[in-house]
Amino acid sequence: MPPAPPVPPAFPPAPPGGGYPPPAYQAYGGANDGSASYSGVAIASFVLSLTCCLGILAVPLGIVGIVKTGPGKARGRWMAVTGLVLGVIGTIVAALVTLATIGVIAASQRVVTPDNATAGQCIAATTKNDNVTMIDTGCSLDHNGQIFAVLTPTAADVAAGRTSLELCMTRVAGAFPGIQGRVVKGQPRLTIAGEEVEISAASAQRGIKAGQPVACWIEAVDGTLDTDPVAHD
Repeated sequence: MPPAPPVPPAFPPAPPGGGYPPPAYQAYGGANDGSASYSGVAIASFVLSLTCCLGILAVPLGIVGIVKTGPGKARGRWMAVTGLVLGVIGTIVAALVTLATIGVIAASQRVVTPDNATAGQCIAATTKNDNVTMIDTGCSLDHNGQIFAVLTPTAADVAAGRTSLELCMTRVAGAFPGIQGRVVKGQPRLTIAGEEVEISAASAQRGIKAGQPVACWIEAVDGTLDTDPVAHD
């Protein structure tokens, strides 16, 4: 009888999982990672965006805060984004308010009244419901009038019942020598260098008052004064 075949050697059993250890997992440092701290830049951006005057600083801080926050970084991205958005809006609003304020102040400084009027000023005069508004435009810009005299009524003028227009008419001959006036539709007119102008007058109150100035000006009939006959700076 032939001998039996040899028994193959036994192999040790394979370790569980195919012989490879399970892979290690890294911790996820996301936005909600409790171990990450809040970004101070993001907090500063958010706080500054809520103020009335420092919102402009929130814009660059918000940009830096967005870069420094997010997965694997510091927490507080929502504060950086909110600070950036509110900072931009606040800056735009502040700029508009500033420009409007400057415009109002500049306009108020250009308003001409009998108290600050001077001969030679070029003005844009507007009359509405017997109220006159005069703006000093300067003579280089389009205008419809020019101040030719500023008078101060006396007590005798008031007692005589003179009007502001009557007082201004007493200065026409001196301001525009050799020019004859006429009345058209109840309003005195002159022709200066071929241009039709009306004589107008205004005081700070209805009627005249002793010691209260009266401003006298010519106003172009066609709405644009082409000639400035009164000397000006």
